[in-house]
Amino acid sequence: MGSSSLTCLFLGSCLCWSLCVVSANGVWTSDFSARLDVLDESLKRKEANLLETKRNLTLMLEIDKRANQRYVRRAAIDVGSAACKLQVAEVDMMSEDYPIIVKVMHEEKVNLLLGEDLERSATDKFSDKILQELKHVLVDFKNVASQQGAEEIAGVATAAFRRAKNGYSFLAEVSKELEMKLKVVDAETECSLGFLTGTNLRRDVKPWDLIVWDSGGGSFQISSQFGDKFEMWHCPVGSALATSTLITQIQGCDFKTKFSANPVSVADAQSLTKSLLGMIGSPPLWLQLKLREPGITVIGIGGDTSIFNLAREVTGKTTFCRTDVLDSLELLCGKTDLELRLMEDVQAAQLQPHNVIPKLVLLFSVMEALKCDAVTYGACNGNTAGVLMHPKVWK
Repeated sequence: MGSSSLTCLFLGSCLCWSLCVVSANGVWTSDFSARLDVLDESLKRKEANLLETKRNLTLMLEIDKRANQRYVRRAAIDVGSAACKLQVAEVDMMSEDYPIIVKVMHEEKVNLLLGEDLERSATDKFSDKILQELKHVLVDFKNVASQQGAEEIAGVATAAFRRAKNGYSFLAEVSKELEMKLKVVDAETECSLGFLTGTNLRRDVKPWDLIVWDSGGGSFQISSQFGDKFEMWHCPVGSALATSTLITQIQGCDFKTKFSANPVSVADAQSLTKSLLGMIGSPPLWLQLKLREPGITVIGIGGDTSIFNLAREVTGKTTFCRTDVLDSLELLCGKTDLELRLMEDVQAAQLQPHNVIPKLVLLFSVMEALKCDAVTYGACNGNTAGVLMHPKVWK
């Protein structure tokens, strides 16, 4: 074989080998890349699992820390039928019965007449306008709670929300959106919130010697310890219903267009008293017996526009009787909104002159039904104190 033939054979062999190597490298490269992709995906899954485990451990540690934490800074919201209230406070979680409030850091109130809005509705629904206003208030409350360093935030809505057809759905939606624990509570829970608020106010009085009366825009609640039981009387008659009854049934006007009952005649106030007594009915037996016990204190709790603070301001007395309320009613009947608004030292009338007479008539009517001799005003920011203390709210 010639040298040229050998050279060709050698070159051909090299070419074949090179082609084989190239072909093999292609397979090897493709296989190696696929294996890298699988490994990368596996690492990503492991990393995600590790992050999830870390989050769960952090949450468990936080829960364990809370479980052993004595003092917690809480923010409590009370969405009442006439106002929305916020209170931020340090709470002792290891007290004997209920958590107790150690120090109030901040509190505020926004008047929002949800009950009256509902009274004007033909469909038993809150108007879009007032729900939008409420949402803005709740957003502001959440921001304030955060600024005050609240570790937990929760709130309750009461009588007006129990009645409104769109109350539950709105609260569920806004709770989810704002990431807040808000719930509509039943009448029994509302009573217990009021009682906790009252006992927190009057720590100088033994709980079994105290009757707590909470009256708002949508209802009133009276509660106490009777024997070894917690007793309550809930009545769905509040200042909103008293106002609408006076304007629609007694004055014969449309509540949708007439917002104030003033000026109110003495005869109209007397007619409203009769109507409200019919709605209120007879108090339960336990309450009638409790009121006869010696050493009982009846405390009416509420804020600056409550029926009890209104009575305190117009009578000039922190503890007032039925006659005091009746005398004040007679003096205020016949006055216009402007005249009531200009009354010195009567903040409740300055802020809400339109329902001054219905509120006082409601107060007198319940005292008359109870045959109650005296009520002492207890200033508070709604039932926010009770919300801070009640375990059911924070579950």
